[in-house]
Amino acid sequence: MQKGVAHCGLICSECEAYRATQANDANGMAALAVEWSQRYGITFSPDDLWCNGCTTASGRRARATDECPIRPCARGRGLATCAECGDYRCEQLIRVHRLVPQAQENLEAIRRGSR
Repeated sequence: MQKGVAHCGLICSECEAYRATQANDANGMAALAVEWSQRYGITFSPDDLWCNGCTTASGRRARATDECPIRPCARGRGLATCAECGDYRCEQLIRVHRLVPQAQENLEAIRRGSR
């Protein structure tokens, strides 16, 4: 598995929720819950966002990670990232990439072998 790269191409160490979790920053997480609720049009509480990374086998994962259909799909296919998938750029992945274009750029770099 690409270290720190989620199946969809998000880089955990660049995620605000991941960084706040690693810093145990409750105030930062509360502010992030407000920001993300406004940005994504989904109500988040701070408890929804505590996360040790999408690829962590155990421990805290954000609510969105546990509800995301990409993670179980990629894991079920034995893929480290969706960049390896024969169905690359499926509708589920496209929806994520519309919200986070950098994740698509990261997967494209993996596909090119430059990551």
